[in-house]
Amino acid sequence: MAPYRRFALAWLYIGGVALGLGAMSLYFSTWFLLPFFGMVFVIPRALKGIVCPNCGTSVTYQGTLNGFRISGGFLHRRCRSCGWDLTKEK
Repeated sequence: MAPYRRFALAWLYIGGVALGLGAMSLYFSTWFLLPFFGMVFVIPRALKGIVCPNCGTSVTYQGTLNGFRISGGFLHRRCRSCGWDLTKEK
């Protein structure tokens, strides 16, 4: 599956889980923080696992700022590092 599609499906899954957590928080307010913080640490790890098939750079890579690599959850059709079309398979 193309990295672009995998990234889009990951965000759909994350949105569904977030809606479920929001609904659960209405009934289980004292236990809400446990899955919330779990998602805060798990989501970036899962998204960094989706990489460009050409150069191996994570699709969450946004560029550099003062020499530091910046990552984000934005969806791009082209790799920010090598310019590869992420909608294609290798």
